[in-house]
Amino acid sequence: MTGHSILILVSVFLPPKKELLRRDLEVLFALGDAVILFGDINSKNSNWKYNHLNKKSREMEAPCESLRFDIVTPLTPTYYPNNINYRPDILDIAPMRGVGLKLSCIGPLQWLNSDHRPLLMRIGSLIADCPPTIKIITNWQKVSAALEEIDISILNSIPNDIASTDDIDNAIGALTNHFRTVVESSSRTVSMTSDRRELPRDVIELIRDKNAALRCGQIPHIHKAYWGLAKALKTEGAVPTPALKRPDNSIAFDDREKGEYLADSLEHQCSDNPPYDLEHVKRVEEEVRHRVSLPPKDDLDPVTHNEVSKQIKGLRIRKALGRNTISRKALKCFSAPLVALLVEIFKACIQNCYFPTAWKEAVVIGIPKPRKRLDLPANYRTIIILSVLADVPWYVKNSVLHQDLELPTISKYMKDASERFFDVASSHPNPLLVSAVSYEPPPPHHFCRRPWNVLLDPPDDFTVKVEKLIELNKMAID
Repeated sequence: MTGHSILILVSVFLPPKKELLRRDLEVLFALGDAVILFGDINSKNSNWKYNHLNKKSREMEAPCESLRFDIVTPLTPTYYPNNINYRPDILDIAPMRGVGLKLSCIGPLQWLNSDHRPLLMRIGSLIADCPPTIKIITNWQKVSAALEEIDISILNSIPNDIASTDDIDNAIGALTNHFRTVVESSSRTVSMTSDRRELPRDVIELIRDKNAALRCGQIPHIHKAYWGLAKALKTEGAVPTPALKRPDNSIAFDDREKGEYLADSLEHQCSDNPPYDLEHVKRVEEEVRHRVSLPPKDDLDPVTHNEVSKQIKGLRIRKALGRNTISRKALKCFSAPLVALLVEIFKACIQNCYFPTAWKEAVVIGIPKPRKRLDLPANYRTIIILSVLADVPWYVKNSVLHQDLELPTISKYMKDASERFFDVASSHPNPLLVSAVSYEPPPPHHFCRRPWNVLLDPPDDFTVKVEKLIELNKMAID
């Protein structure tokens, strides 16, 4: 490779019953100035993402400092046993010394159907092979000005009366395409590199090597930075999801197969428990079908322009993009006619009881749970990112839903409960409850304002009645 010394690659394998000798490592690393040992050395250590620790790991770890080599390991298992009682594990590691190259990735090839996956490592120059760092700058004022123009062919194709589900899908597609086109035309790609005069490339490499050597000289061989090297150097791309094992012991390798299996697993986790009383379930289902067949007593309040505008203004802009790559900040640039179009789309969705298919597509990110098997989908915490337009329809207030479902709000429930209490208390035989009905609270400037002031500082009439009751109780006891 240009600018780098000769790189020696050695494929190694150490049988489980053979001892790992220091002189073998010395001979292998003496083959050149830059050496990479690649293979199964049967050296297992939890610092290298293994499930357990063995003797050879200590034999491998001990000469790291004296022989000056690092150990790079993949982040995902490379071995998937056919026996479901055994956990997947990492078999292959890559000890290396004198390599001044950047590690882009190291991981197994999941699409090859074998219990022991081959390992792929990508390395390149620290500078030459790095793609130029770029960023996209969007002129939001230009976006707002472009969205003011609505006399466009793609928007004119939307019917004035959005009634059917096909009209809804066509309107959403046209609006999304127009919006994406406007944002792309108002954006430009620039390099993130500085305009300052840079040092020659060979000088930069020498400075990097010097700084790296100084840092490595201050870090002991047992420091976690050595064992986190693979993870630290893989920041350019996401770690691929390992192969997932199905209940029938078959393995899903393709991304589409993994997605289907993850969806089935989520559906299974969110499904109801098996019913115990089938007759009761049937009665409930029949009642639900009967209620649905009845005409609504009172329709939901129509969607208003102010409600949708308020919802759009309240969106947080620092959120991840959904499937349609429309940001929340871009949505805030909608003009009044486009917001009115959104209102009509939402009205049609509610009237047709329809949730558009385009809004059901989501980006699902699986985060593995710590110390869990990575080949089971249940061991992933999922983050689901929907389209930004799918968030806007949830403008319906709880009070509107309660009114439609004939459910009282908490304030109305407390008010009704208070009225029922005083209706019963006025005719109750207990004089204390009767007096509570006619009790008037003290004025606002009264020094006692807490509810228990009724007992601590009661009116005179109320005190007299309480004393009479106490005397009657004493007479009854005597």
